Amino acid sequence: EQTAALKESVYALQKRQIELQAKMELAALEQARLMTEPIVDEASIMAAVEKTGAVRTELAKLHVERLLLIKKTLSEEQLEAVNHFFAGQPQE
Repeated sequence: EQTAALKESVYALQKRQIELQAKMELAALEQARLMTEPIVDEASIMAAVEKTGAVRTELAKLHVERLLLIKKTLSEEQLEAVNHFFAGQPQE
């Protein structure tokens, strides 16, 4: 039951992450388009930068949400095992 619930929640979070990453790529594409226009519209460029920043914030929140989900779902013993596992992994 715990595993099924966790899998379903992680699936939903991964799906949202993919959607946000696509949104981020589209926002970056729009920024690039605006920057290459012959006449630079500063307000539009700044709005595009704000949009990209908002998506970055959503992605960061999603990452924290995933961590909190795991922390809420797993027992202390399971969390300890996960922490021990990742402590032995090289950091990026």
